Amino acid sequence: MDIIEGNAGFRLTSAILRIGGTHYDLAQGTLEVVKHFVKDFYHKLKEYNGLLTRNRIWLKRTKDVGIISQEDVYNFGLTGPVARGSGIPYDMRKIEPYAAYDLIDFDIPTGDIGDVYDRYLVRMEEMYQSARIIEQCVDALEKMSPNEPYVNKNHPAVIPPKQDVFNDLESMVKSFRVVVHGENMPKGEIYSSGENPRGELGFYIYSIGKSSPYRLRIRSCSFYNLSIFPKAIKHQTISDAVALLGSIDPVVGETDR
Repeated sequence: MDIIEGNAGFRLTSAILRIGGTHYDLAQGTLEVVKHFVKDFYHKLKEYNGLLTRNRIWLKRTKDVGIISQEDVYNFGLTGPVARGSGIPYDMRKIEPYAAYDLIDFDIPTGDIGDVYDRYLVRMEEMYQSARIIEQCVDALEKMSPNEPYVNKNHPAVIPPKQDVFNDLESMVKSFRVVVHGENMPKGEIYSSGENPRGELGFYIYSIGKSSPYRLRIRSCSFYNLSIFPKAIKHQTISDAVALLGSIDPVVGETDR
């Protein structure tokens, strides 16, 4: 969170990402801080595993609790760690690579039984894989020229950086046009999705050729994942409900339809 705040100015409601790139270039020294964090994080993961993975109390509270079968995954449209915990290697970063994921080497962890313990193991391994991804990205960024652009200014739908808007008339006009009117999109429909920490986050857009979509629907992973809860909790105890809900890990705002 400190690294995000150092670059975006906010810890939680960061807005550094933009269509076409980022709002700012990385702050000086960011890559060194990230490398230090990842190195320390590997030690932390080892500590977390030592505390929980073979802990008898943890095993008793998570093994064979809240089992979600592969059939349930398909029937309920589950994605993310919930689906991978049941042995289905569904990950949009591998199925339809976007950004630079096709240039990065990482594995998709999966479970065997589909219980709370499997979903825990999947998430633990995903943290390790995330650290691997970050290391490779840092290595690639260090090899790039410092003068490489951080945003695609030439794209018609990209808002120019603020310093260009203040010092260049064309950039100011483009910023006003994109913000106020937007770019007219081609007619037709499209569905695109990416891998969210909780699963597949998808957007369906239907366009009639204007700057605003005629129809827009969002496929939120938490909404789908939470739908399995009533079935998975049958014949379980109230205390098991806490473990099951935690292993599904829904975001309340994302489930609000």
